[in-house]
Amino acid sequence: TDVDLPPMRQLNVPLPAMSELLFDPVRKEPKNGRCEVSSSQHFGLMEISADIGASLRTRSQPLRGLLQLQTGQNEMTAVNFKGEVLGRFSMVPGKRAVSLDLEYKVVCALSGAGSAAFTSDGQSLEPIVSMT
Repeated sequence: TDVDLPPMRQLNVPLPAMSELLFDPVRKEPKNGRCEVSSSQHFGLMEISADIGASLRTRSQPLRGLLQLQTGQNEMTAVNFKGEVLGRFSMVPGKRAVSLDLEYKVVCALSGAGSAAFTSDGQSLEPIVSMT
């Protein structure tokens, strides 16, 4: 069908475990100063007319980031995060309805001086993200 679709659409990613993520050094939670979550969503996108050919594919780039916090006079603690989005298009035969299934994977972890409080040996954790 001939419908004007927006060229981009913002999606809200459902990651409830990270909506209020708290690193608690007294309780050593989350375990090892690391939280991993995953979620998925299904979207109906459009119907394609039978007289139009279609080739569907997805491409994504990993997300990564680092937030540095000064936790002492000469101490830095980092909150590292990395994420991955996997997408899969599908088309219902005969109906030619196109949909998209997205799977999200996110890891958030501490490194640096403050991360030592989350380990059994008191050693700082290594960063999960390289920003070089």
